Amino acid sequence: MPDFEVDSVQSSDGTVIGFRRLGHGPAVIAVHGGAQAAQNFMSLAAALAGYALRDSVSFFYTPSQALKEAPRVGRVVQLGGMVKAGSVRKGHDGSVTFVVADARAETAVAYKGDLPDLFREGQG
Repeated sequence: MPDFEVDSVQSSDGTVIGFRRLGHGPAVIAVHGGAQAAQNFMSLAAALAGYALRDSVSFFYTPSQALKEAPRVGRVVQLGGMVKAGSVRKGHDGSVTFVVADARAETAVAYKGDLPDLFREGQG
């Protein structure tokens, strides 16, 4: 079960309201009925946290995995493999295109930004 904090607040009429806090960010409040317990919502809280993170997770692919999985266009991914010799083309706007290959596939890459220090043609 995920770790959570137990805390409470006092309403304007003096009623103490206990709650469990899981994670950080904007609040989602789930109120259970009299026949339920707060533990019933812990799985829901974990699922909501996972859903909220879905676009911030970075996936690592080899070229053959990228072709097989076909990540959606525009999704930022990490691609590992060898930079194919002779494939690097630098644009005037700072963009770079190149081909990354593994033993079974090649993937064309369009990149904009500072290249890593170890980026070299013919290396991985």
